[in-house]
Amino acid sequence: ANVLGQNAMEEDARVVRLFSSERQRNHIQTNKYTWYNFLPKNLLEQFSQSGNLYFLMVAVGQLIPSISNTQGKPATLLPLSAVVSMQAVKDLFEDSARVQSDKVENNRTTIMVDSGLNETAIAWGDVSPGMVLKVMDGERIPADCLLLVSSRPDGHCCVETANLDGETNLKKKAAAMTSEEFHDAAWNCRRIGPGCSPSLLCEAPNGDLYSFKSSLCLAEEQSRGLGIGSLLLRGTSLQQTPWVYCMAVYVGKKTR
Repeated sequence: ANVLGQNAMEEDARVVRLFSSERQRNHIQTNKYTWYNFLPKNLLEQFSQSGNLYFLMVAVGQLIPSISNTQGKPATLLPLSAVVSMQAVKDLFEDSARVQSDKVENNRTTIMVDSGLNETAIAWGDVSPGMVLKVMDGERIPADCLLLVSSRPDGHCCVETANLDGETNLKKKAAAMTSEEFHDAAWNCRRIGPGCSPSLLCEAPNGDLYSFKSSLCLAEEQSRGLGIGSLLLRGTSLQQTPWVYCMAVYVGKKTR
């Protein structure tokens, strides 16, 4: 049930190749406004609220002498302007906080591993699908990643998912490859090129935290089905495992 076969590949399924690097980046942006759209967008949002729209219409009516009870003066305009201005300032400060939070998140560092098993520190925002990452015990997972190899003898690792579902119980994940298969793949990639690396055929990005359908192709006519038990979700943290190698699958807004 967790397998995507080559012959039954869904139209929107995607292929991620080990030790490759796609143009997609892991950069996140949660702020609502930019410097040029803040004023019109914020005013539109505020006057979409029935209360603000009502008092705006009252102020317009007060400008018409024939129906005005304020001698043509928009008496409600001043308090309405004060309310709208204070809300705009509040929205601006909240959005600025989101910008700073995104900057901190995007500038976190993780370790990228190339086919020569050389390690390089990179920012979370620069992670792209196909990159192999090394995550250490206690560190957070920077993107939705396929667990490739674990330092534990049984090939498993433990993760804490409290940031996603509030559960503090550790969950066990299974490596998709053996250590020998991973090193063979790295050696073939160095010798021949990334085109011969194992590839993962997986479902399109979605928000399901409890299901993952994919198939890892190690060689011609040799593939294995993988499910959610091998997927490390962004924001979870590695626990009780010295280190793991994992491959970024979904990044940025496409993470779960």
